[in-house]
Formats: sequence, structure tokens, C-alpha cells
Amino acid sequence: MMPEIYTKIIGNVFDDDGDGKKYDETAKYDTIHISRTDMPKRRQLVTSKSGTKIGISLTQGRALQHGDILQNEKNCLVIVKQVPEKVIMLRLTRRDNYLTPMLVGHVIGNMHRPIAIKSDEKMLLFPIQDDAELEMFENKFANVSDDIKMIISQEIFIPHRGADTHGHQ
Repeated sequence: MMPEIYTKIIGNVFDDDGDGKKYDETAKYDTIHISRTDMPKRRQLVTSKSGTKIGISLTQGRALQHGDILQNEKNCLVIVKQVPEKVIMLRLTRRDNYLTPMLVGHVIGNMHRPIAIKSDEKMLLFPIQDDAELEMFENKFANVSDDIKMIISQEIFIPHRGADTHGHQ
């Protein structure tokens, strides 16, 4: 059986499409689950929640995002859902020590980790591969351990746009 080929991103269930219409996330769309590392791929073959083989073939442009709605030539729609991944959630417990956020940023940056910021919860998130990395970061932050709290969680990790840069000049 040939896969259904989806070639267009027509909107996002979390965004307004510009006409004041918001897509209904609870509608009965089929869904596909894609990892954060596969989101930038323009061409891929996945299996939907219903078991349908789906080919994605997008032209140059932006990468897929959590909540995107894809459309094929038959006007069928499928929603892209990003797979949750293991992250460390770091919260500052003492706000009067201005050196702690600088140290945290320096260490995470030197390790080339992307970050996400949950400003409403005053929390910084960054992805990890294994639970053992928590101990490594606890060691790196030992001199400010009273100023921070870290826990491991499964989250949909979307890097902060302003912090999604890299370079060595």
C-alpha cells in the first residue's frame, strides 16, 4: 500500500491562522508523533496513530512544529505531535544571588545544550539523554546547590527562539 503524501502545512492547532479562526485540537484528526530531532526533516515516512503510512514531502521552508496541521492532495488532514523527551527542569530557589543564573547559563552553554524557558514557572529546561546526567549537572553546580533545584521530567521540549543560536567567533 502506497503511503498518503502530505505536502502542505496549513496551520497549527495552537495558533491563529490569520483569519481569527483557531484550529480545534480536539477535532478528530489523525495524528503523527515525531521526535524533536526529526522535526527539521522535510522528507520522512511515519505511521499515524490510526496505522496509516504517511509520507511527508515539504518544500524548503520552516521546520515542522508541535501542533502543525498537514494536508495532502485529497484535503485529508493530520496533526503533528512532538514526542516528549527527557529534560532537566532547573529552578532558582534563591533570587538574591545574581551570580547563580550567570553560572548556570555559562555551564549549559558550554555543554552546547539548547534551553527552553518557562517564564510563568520561573524554570529553565534542557534536554538530557540519560538520568545519570542529573548527577553530572549536580556536580557542575555544586557551589550553587543551595540556590537551585533540579528534577528530571518528560516534556515536549521546544527550544527558546532567542537562545537557538550557536557560533564560535
